Amino acid sequence: MAHISRTYGRVLIISSYRRGAIIAGTRKRSKHARCQAVDFKVKGNQRAAVRWLQSQPLEVITYSGAMHHIHIAVGSYKGHHRVDGRGRRKRR
Repeated sequence: MAHISRTYGRVLIISSYRRGAIIAGTRKRSKHARCQAVDFKVKGNQRAAVRWLQSQPLEVITYSGAMHHIHIAVGSYKGHHRVDGRGRRKRR
């Protein structure tokens, strides 16, 4: 987060650790519940920040619509995708 803030603009944390969080529509524990994920916005060059994040060994999800934030996580899944305002994956 420090690199993103210095390079791309102020970081606004939306969500980090959430005790007992589950993935919507499932019974699986969220990476937020395991301190492995954070959701945030960049008040600056968010697109460039996303490009840099995608070069890192992280799960990177970008949300559009009303949420319009970035989700990053560590763990077993590594990849990048975009999600629309209804929580559905968008085609690239």
